[in-house]
Amino acid sequence: METAVSLIVPIYNAETYLTACLDSVTAQTLFQRTQVLLVDDGSTDASPQICDVYAQKYPNIEALHRKNAGVSAARNAGLEHAVGKYVAFADADDLLWPQMLERLFEAAEASHAQLSFCAFRCGTADGEQTKGFPFPGNEPFGREKLVRYMLAHEDANALWNKLFLRAPIAEHSIRMTVGRRLGEDREFILRFLAVCDTLCYVPQELYYYRYVESGAIRRPQKNYARTLTTQYASDRTRFAALGIRDGDFIEGGALCYCRRIAATIDLICRTFSGMPRLDMLRSFYADERLQHILRAVLRAAKKNLNRYERGLLRCMRLRLTLATRLWMRLLTVRMNAHQRAQEGGRA
Repeated sequence: METAVSLIVPIYNAETYLTACLDSVTAQTLFQRTQVLLVDDGSTDASPQICDVYAQKYPNIEALHRKNAGVSAARNAGLEHAVGKYVAFADADDLLWPQMLERLFEAAEASHAQLSFCAFRCGTADGEQTKGFPFPGNEPFGREKLVRYMLAHEDANALWNKLFLRAPIAEHSIRMTVGRRLGEDREFILRFLAVCDTLCYVPQELYYYRYVESGAIRRPQKNYARTLTTQYASDRTRFAALGIRDGDFIEGGALCYCRRIAATIDLICRTFSGMPRLDMLRSFYADERLQHILRAVLRAAKKNLNRYERGLLRCMRLRLTLATRLWMRLLTVRMNAHQRAQEGGRA
């Protein structure tokens, strides 16, 4: 019987949640027709042993052990070994609902879609929410709808709620960009969309995404501005290849990019303190390429930004490094006061 799906799971020091993840994989209703590729990316905890236990127990699970090279390289290693008609990805700390792969596979087959995807549940420290998408359910539609949506929204960037036809990936040598720090999933999806034309959306919640703050997220970077400008340039190229004119790209993605810049300013302020913080902000604000991007998108996005975001971006636009920290401190004080008032009202 033909292998329906190759499921690639990159793994790095994921022992806390890995067993639960793999149990959800073996519980798939399509499991007997699924090739599972566990790519251990040089883990130093018990993850390699857990992978070996499952590989020894199930003949369709393969454990691939390699030196640490990052999640993109691990996914590429999985793609090199994939034999299924379709390819799916999962993160080692997440869960798949039992019918996920079967429903995505059946939807793709019935609609002759090269890409099918589903709704998902997202769990964070602030609670859980289900994320769906504004597309027709269980029927084929053209790629332009997803392209336009991705231009303005971040929540369709993930690989793990999608099923990709493997033939275009192999034919066009589509791979993850190794070493990229931001937007690698998004880039892969956009490259795939450039060579496919039919999609299908399954509106059921079939994947559970567990937010886990990784060491890569906490680790300070040397050049935050370069990370953002590189992603912007890559997106501009990828969307142009999908027929998005430059003016539409700037206007459609304005809010998205403004919020990325504001989030980075916030991250710098929370990661560093004292003079290192001021030095990082000065370096970030002085980057002319990033200032150019901000000038291009701020006007279109300004009315949709909240007060906090507008304040941070104004500090950047005017290169007011000291004012940035004062602004954040003021808002923190007001937020704490508001929280105390609410708690007092409930007493």
